[in-house]
Amino acid sequence: MHPMLKDRFFLTAISIAALIPIGVSSLVPAIPELALMFNVSKLESSLLITVFTLPGILLLPFAGFIADRYGHKAVLAPALVVFILSGTACAWAPDFNSLLALRFIQGLSATPFAMLSVTVMADRYSGTELVTAMAFSSTAINLGTALAPAVGGTLAAVNYRLVFILPLLGLFTLFFCLRVKVEKSGNSSTPKEYLDASLKAISSRNVLVLIGLGFCNLSMMFGPLLTCFPILAHSLYAAPPHFIGYVQATMSVGATLGAASIAHLSKKTRLSRLLLVGQFCYAASFALVVVMPGLWMQFLPVFIFGMGMGISSTIVMSLIAANSPPEQRGSVLSAYGMGLCLSQGLAPMFFSYLAQSIGVRAPFMAGSGLALIMMALTGLLLARSRSKLNENAS
Repeated sequence: MHPMLKDRFFLTAISIAALIPIGVSSLVPAIPELALMFNVSKLESSLLITVFTLPGILLLPFAGFIADRYGHKAVLAPALVVFILSGTACAWAPDFNSLLALRFIQGLSATPFAMLSVTVMADRYSGTELVTAMAFSSTAINLGTALAPAVGGTLAAVNYRLVFILPLLGLFTLFFCLRVKVEKSGNSSTPKEYLDASLKAISSRNVLVLIGLGFCNLSMMFGPLLTCFPILAHSLYAAPPHFIGYVQATMSVGATLGAASIAHLSKKTRLSRLLLVGQFCYAASFALVVVMPGLWMQFLPVFIFGMGMGISSTIVMSLIAANSPPEQRGSVLSAYGMGLCLSQGLAPMFFSYLAQSIGVRAPFMAGSGLALIMMALTGLLLARSRSKLNENAS
């Protein structure tokens, strides 16, 4: 057994990470069914993802400040309680507007989960240990993402309301959180000093590049794959929700393998080169989605996409944590999280619009083009020299 798996501090962070997929991934296969039940369009149904993810832009800066000043538990425990209550209440929403309101509240409460998981690990580990910790975290998220669509799709096939019982799993994370002592950061600077130092850290070139790459990573997943793939599968193949969930679960299998390989690969090659490999997987997988003749054959490109996501997201998380000053780590990771929330909120609407106005294959062609742009940016900004990014994270 790996020594980290015996560390209660690390296990707390992993339990937070494992909760992240419940808010979105479990619901995605049920979106076509929810659109029918509430008599809304495909574009309108994508708002169930948007209203969950977009509120984080408003809350994350405050969550980062509180975590830096008072400790992680001061943010995490209340957020878990609201997440559980609002998420479960969605099962009894009388109409679509009420469901959107509850999803908005649940999204606010889930906002700090990813930031806190990374912050806890970055406070505990550095160097190759941090990369290994992030690989474990990504593996936990990807395993959860693998199970969530399959479970959500199966529950939706029985009754769409059953999808909303999954937030109750947060009770286990809450119990674990309350039993583990997490130290305060000891940041005693004034709010103005804290803000000035945070803005300086966030505005560095390396951090801005990583925020942009994180934005693109999540846009790829929440746009073409999670939001538009169910539309494509339902429109072209009349696929039922549970089968869509099974195909999407293949992504997480690939992502788990990709993330698990990072700790070993990072010792042999530069992280910027591994980023290029992950981004190439994006471009190749979306091109294959467009040309595959049957639903069963879509398992392959979805698996390839997952490999790319596992590699790219793990590396970007490791690098953003390594390049965050300890006293402002919450604020830097909050800025990174804001970029992720923005991508999760905008990508479903943008790519759904492409699917509705041009065709169900259009989001994947656009995604393949975006992946090539990511490769160009990574090659220009990260791969030319052995920068601070590589030295701190490998």
